[in-house]
Amino acid sequence: MNNSNHENDGGMNGNPVTVVRDGILVNIVEDDLHQGDVVVLQAGDMVPADMQLVEARGLEIDEFDVTGEIMPVARMVDDEGGLIYKGSRVTRGTGKGIAVAVGEQSEYGQILKQERQSRVPQRQPLKISRFIAIGLMVPALVFILANSSKDWWILLVWSILSILLVAMQDSQLFLDRLVSREIHQLEKQQIQIRTPGVLVNFHQLKMICFDKTGVITTRNMEVRNFHFPDGTHAAATIFQQLDHNFANLIGLTCALCNDVQYLHKIGQANPIDRAILSFAEQNGMDFNRLATRFHRIYDLPFDSENRYMACGFQEDGGGQYYFAKGDPEIILGMCNEFSTALGTRQRMDIGFWLSVRSQATSIHQKGNSAIALAYSRESVEQTPAGYTFLCLVELENSLHPGARRTMEGAERYGIRNCMLTGDRPESAVRIGMESGLISHSRACMTGRMINHMELSEVARQSVHCAIYAKLIPSQKAILIRLFQQQGYRVAMVGDGPNDAIALKVADIGISFRSNSSAIARKLADVLLNDLTDLLLLLESSHRIQIGMATIRQIQRLILAGSVAGMVGWAFILSL
Repeated sequence: MNNSNHENDGGMNGNPVTVVRDGILVNIVEDDLHQGDVVVLQAGDMVPADMQLVEARGLEIDEFDVTGEIMPVARMVDDEGGLIYKGSRVTRGTGKGIAVAVGEQSEYGQILKQERQSRVPQRQPLKISRFIAIGLMVPALVFILANSSKDWWILLVWSILSILLVAMQDSQLFLDRLVSREIHQLEKQQIQIRTPGVLVNFHQLKMICFDKTGVITTRNMEVRNFHFPDGTHAAATIFQQLDHNFANLIGLTCALCNDVQYLHKIGQANPIDRAILSFAEQNGMDFNRLATRFHRIYDLPFDSENRYMACGFQEDGGGQYYFAKGDPEIILGMCNEFSTALGTRQRMDIGFWLSVRSQATSIHQKGNSAIALAYSRESVEQTPAGYTFLCLVELENSLHPGARRTMEGAERYGIRNCMLTGDRPESAVRIGMESGLISHSRACMTGRMINHMELSEVARQSVHCAIYAKLIPSQKAILIRLFQQQGYRVAMVGDGPNDAIALKVADIGISFRSNSSAIARKLADVLLNDLTDLLLLLESSHRIQIGMATIRQIQRLILAGSVAGMVGWAFILSL
């Protein structure tokens, strides 16, 4: 999912687009696309406009740059109002839709437009005029009065106190010094403060909004568990816990059943394949040895309409292996028996079906993904049946290691946390619970709900909600505006193009020095190395406030001393 391809092409205006005009297919460039045109899509196409789907056949869309959802999603005409967005990529299938917003009027166009708008630094000018005036006037006054009074030393003390008082009243010099010191310390930690005054504003923050994928979580998927029909499950220690032959069979399935046919392209595999391949490698599967031992003889790539993939291998000096991987419901229909955790095979029955379906439902309710594995030693090339069911693989988008500590740290400073994501509600709620962003409430507001609500009602409900899912970029910005109208000063932490508008609208935009898009880096006021660096910013802001409180206390003491000096001088002159 390389964001740079989208960011450097100026909005993809020269891309070829297939449209229906006068009843025939015509190829045009994206610049010539108009609202109302009927666009035909196929695998590999970039979606050239925000479109209302009218036809979809096995259509699967990679929406990462628009919504931040890490996995491509299957789209049908009646899904999410039938809308797909410019900047998405068709990974499988075909579709047809009506262009409802083109160019800068589209969601992705609004994102790219943010890149061209530069932030105006708001550095506070130093107020030195008072210091010049005081520096000239007070000594002159002291000289005149000292010549007319024997008590010149009282005048001197009073003058010094007066000068200090005036100097201390203009706190900008002291504030700038404190801020400069903190910025210097943060720069040593490789944290970039790109907008002047941002540290001063940090102590006024009342809310921090976090994107999910790439911020609270990593961008990679990981194998969480292997679930077996008898209700047992095992994770990273699977090869030590299970029957050796059965464990080895699962290992082979994980290592060989994928769409990666060349070892050097493993890094380009889809997130599910990468996660399962990584698990296999960590548990003893040597890909180089397997490549010389097993030779692919059959290949049925994954298709979003069929919802599974299959492949076959001839083992050197051995027999044939056929593997299948995909949607649990589909894989179940391809099997006539299953293997237990002890490696014994049994005929499928209603209890087996109910057990697998219950496990898959439980996995999905947690916001994770469930993939079924199966194998056969007999050819299944003609008829996709006769497989032996192995297990369910549970995959999750893993939590960032420092996410919980960051959430708890922000709360200690009295800051409210919330999540704004384009991902699924189930996944967002699970990550919210694991990260500590929410402790008990599973309330979640989706982009589709927001579209059907008055903004006043959204604002009222937002008091009770910390999770917002299936959002498009403009909805993130709308929510931040609503929070600001409620009196919150808001920071937004995001890493993708889909966060650009939110970063612009927020009082403080925060992104990352690496592993973030060029647009997000350009618009951010602060660039972190890691999510936990946010705590360093809060601590620095807190130290600045403590320093300013100390200076104000000294100001009060000097004021008291100055007043006492003037009273004493007046008393002496009256004698």
